[in-house]
Amino acid sequence: MHRQLQTFGNVTGGPDTPAALEVAERLRAALEALDLPAFVVPLAPEVVVSVWHGLVARTDGRMIWWTSPRRSGRGAPLLVLAYAPETAAVRIALDYADLRTARARLAENEHPRAGEPV
Repeated sequence: MHRQLQTFGNVTGGPDTPAALEVAERLRAALEALDLPAFVVPLAPEVVVSVWHGLVARTDGRMIWWTSPRRSGRGAPLLVLAYAPETAAVRIALDYADLRTARARLAENEHPRAGEPV
């Protein structure tokens, strides 16, 4: 089966890319409403919404997922899934706060090494 590809700028994506762009823009707007800057980057066939170093959400137009800075009950990285951009924005904002708090604690205890975000 041959899939028709669509081009967005220099990025080529599958048939779900327009829906993914729409969901990513809704997520970006919801994050902006919570005073969190975010950037939308199309990476075929998904679209990425970058919020903070280590906090990047992905969408395929149907769902949104990201790896939380929190750990699962077994200590493994926690993969978070959401279907509504507004719900995802609230949950991402909580993870953002966790990352910023952890970074502030780290800054109190040591000086950043070369190449680390400050």
